[in-house]
Amino acid sequence: EGVPAGGVTLAPGSLPLNLTVVFQPTLEMIPSTAPIAGVVVSSNDPTDGGVQVVSVFGRAEAPSLQVNQPDLVDFTFVAQNLSSLRKVNLFNAGSAELTVDSVAILDNASGEYAIQVDNSWGPTADVPVPGVLGTGEHREVRIVFTNSGGANGTEWAEFHVYSNDPNTTDWP
Repeated sequence: EGVPAGGVTLAPGSLPLNLTVVFQPTLEMIPSTAPIAGVVVSSNDPTDGGVQVVSVFGRAEAPSLQVNQPDLVDFTFVAQNLSSLRKVNLFNAGSAELTVDSVAILDNASGEYAIQVDNSWGPTADVPVPGVLGTGEHREVRIVFTNSGGANGTEWAEFHVYSNDPNTTDWP
């Protein structure tokens, strides 16, 4: 639990001294592979000048949403009164469960974009509810564009994912 205030003397050949370091992560911690702290060991060992720092590593358990295709889902050319389907993959690259509260198409002025209903997963169901992706799990969301004869030219919309990812609660 800790070293006594007066220190500890280790005799040659004695058993090692085990110390317990307590880690209490916060949501504000930035994920990193760098040490989060160091334990300073002061001694009379002449080989290291009497001071050695033991690095301490740790990370907060947190979900991490990755969306593939991350930038642009291209439907190319879709003839009038026909539909085209594209798949977007949601992946939890984090170390804790990712809760996807909902998925949505925004800025869909023509109304020609839609998320295909999939009742096997909450956010894409007829009556949407949150869905969970465990660590390393993925889920496919299908987006449909139906050319209903709107204005000629390029149609745009935004695909959004609302989740408990602490870095991106509203993706994109």
